[in-house]
Amino acid sequence: MVDYFNNDSGKNSNLSNSEESKPIIEDVSGASKVQPKRKKTFIFLSVFAVIFAIGGFLYFNSDVFVSEEVDLFRKMEGEQQVFVNNLTLRQDPDAKSSKIEVFPIGTRLFFEENELPKTDDKQRVWRKVRVIHPVYGWERPDERFPYPYEGWMAIEECGVPWIEDSLTTANLLRILGNEDAGRLISSSYRHGLVEFFQQNNYFGEWIVYGSDEKDKMENVMLTNLGNSDDDCNGEKQKDFIALIESQNSGDQKLIVMSTDRAGKSRVVHESTEEAIDGMRNLKSAELRAFKRKYNTDVGEGILINMGKYDQKVLFIEKGSVQIVEF
Repeated sequence: MVDYFNNDSGKNSNLSNSEESKPIIEDVSGASKVQPKRKKTFIFLSVFAVIFAIGGFLYFNSDVFVSEEVDLFRKMEGEQQVFVNNLTLRQDPDAKSSKIEVFPIGTRLFFEENELPKTDDKQRVWRKVRVIHPVYGWERPDERFPYPYEGWMAIEECGVPWIEDSLTTANLLRILGNEDAGRLISSSYRHGLVEFFQQNNYFGEWIVYGSDEKDKMENVMLTNLGNSDDDCNGEKQKDFIALIESQNSGDQKLIVMSTDRAGKSRVVHESTEEAIDGMRNLKSAELRAFKRKYNTDVGEGILINMGKYDQKVLFIEKGSVQIVEF
């Protein structure tokens, strides 16, 4: 009996202990139920993060997205600019090839290095180039189509470049006072003017103003005074005459330039003159009268108008620039 009751009491004791432990067991059981939920949440967030990262990578590296940090008009390595009045972009390295577009001075471009330069029978060097687009910059608007301004461009002739770096082009534009100033300046004289201004520290003060094409008198002239060599194609090169004016004092200088066979131009005359109204070539009758008066056989002369009744003639004889009364 004792043993029986003792056993029951043991059972009761165990039951009691079991019941006392029940809340603890429920808490542990509850915690074990929460852990799988947290684990599932963590796995879901991890998968979502991976998907988001992959999607973001594909998006930011696609044509759909253009990062704000990417400058479509950024300066490219080896970038050049049109240095003459304009250059034509063509489908092929041939002056008779289909024209894509014509680009003015200062237009930015760079060479396609995977295409070698080609030289034609006129000693013109052609390069495959990409020209900057006013809207798309350097980028293709659509990968399915070629870049709009990509083709072949003649960039030099007889060793005289028709394109230049941005600094040299900017210096040339500092010399030209208006659009008409560059109308009659060939590439060789553009290079020569930049060098002349640099050597004499004329930038910022002296400038070339061109006259209107319809005017009878010019401030800038390109004419054959017989002092320049033939070019590499055997064609006669003209001499260059220009008035440059001080923006500070209004003083004028008259400069004369000539070119050698290699296309290298040089200043052969510089003088400070009184107010000059303009210049023009001597007419045939005027040239004959001038040759008789000075007993010379020059082929061309420049009439310099110094006022209503004051005129002079500029000519070159035996490599020497002369300015005499008319």
